Amino acid sequence: MTGKEWIKLGDIAGVSVFGSDTVPEVEIDTVNVHFCDFPDIENVKVIEQEGNSIGVVIYFMDGTKQKAICQKGDTFDLETGVALCLLKWFYALEADGSDGTKNANNAIREALKIREDRLALIEEKKKREEEIKEANRQYSEKRHKKALKRRQARIEEMVEALSQFSKIAYGDK
Repeated sequence: MTGKEWIKLGDIAGVSVFGSDTVPEVEIDTVNVHFCDFPDIENVKVIEQEGNSIGVVIYFMDGTKQKAICQKGDTFDLETGVALCLLKWFYALEADGSDGTKNANNAIREALKIREDRLALIEEKKKREEEIKEANRQYSEKRHKKALKRRQARIEEMVEALSQFSKIAYGDK
């Protein structure tokens, strides 16, 4: 990428930063949105080991570089590597002397934890719904059995009453 490009979040915040040399920080609800230049990229190199692509290094025009290397068992993806390098570069802007890797990794872990927590809540909700469904089924079954028992008891009472009536009316013994 060449030239200055701006992240246009000004429309959301009602602030225009295009053509400005300042980098304002705007608060939307509780999220801080940072306006900054897209990085000018000097070079992108793919790291290879034993004929396999295993990572990517991006050299930025500001003299910094970021790299993303696959872990054992991962499959190399250039787009993912570039995205991770850019994320690290953005986090390095805010880091106190570090390269941004730790902050980027923390952000990724936090995002994954939020997703896992949400999935756990969804799973817990499904489990509760199943428990409620089962409890309702058992309750309905119990009510049905009680109703059948009452009906059977009424039938037996009617049979007994008819039997007594028959004895009285016809003199059956």
